[in-house]
Amino acid sequence: VDYHHVSSISVGPFDNLLVTSRELNTVWSLAHNGSGVQWQLSSQLSPTSRTISFADDAGEFFSPHDVKQMANGNLLVIDDGASRPGCYELVTANCFSRAVMYEIDEAASTASVLWQFAYPFDVGTSTWSDVMADDVYNACGGSAEKLPNGHYLVAFTGMSADSQGDHDWETTRTAYAWEIDADG
Repeated sequence: VDYHHVSSISVGPFDNLLVTSRELNTVWSLAHNGSGVQWQLSSQLSPTSRTISFADDAGEFFSPHDVKQMANGNLLVIDDGASRPGCYELVTANCFSRAVMYEIDEAASTASVLWQFAYPFDVGTSTWSDVMADDVYNACGGSAEKLPNGHYLVAFTGMSADSQGDHDWETTRTAYAWEIDADG
C-alpha cells in the first residue's frame, strides 16, 4: 500500500489492522503478524480472491475515512463521497456524505449496509435526488466513534455544503457533530 494513499489506519478486533485509502476507495484488513491482506473492500479496485463485494451499488463508499471494525466484525465508515459518480471538485451539486455501518460476511464475501446517517435527509428513506441536492457534503475528513451508551458520535469536519444544498464553503459552518442512536 502506497503511504501517499492512506487516509486512516486502525486496529481491528481480530488481530488485524484496517487501512483505508481515500484515493483508491478501498479498505484493507491486514493481518497484524505481517502475513498480508486478509480481505479488501473497494468500489474502485479490481476484484481479487480476497475481495469482499458490496451487496448492492447504493452501498458503495467513495473517498472513505476513519474506518473502524466493531467487535462483531461490522465496519463503521465515514463516506465523504468526494469521488461519488456525479460529484466533482468544482461541481458539488451531486455530492453528499454519510456515516455507514456495514455487516461483513466473510463466508459470503459481501458487505451489506446495516444503517447509515446523512443530514438532513436519510439515505434510503429519501429520494436520491433530495439527498444529492440537499445533504451535507463533507469534502474531506470526518470521524465516527461508538460511545459507551451504545450511541455513535459522527463528525463531518471538512464542510462544503449546508442543508439548503448550496454546497458553498463558509466559515460559519466548518464542522458538524451529531450523536445518533445505535440504529443510525
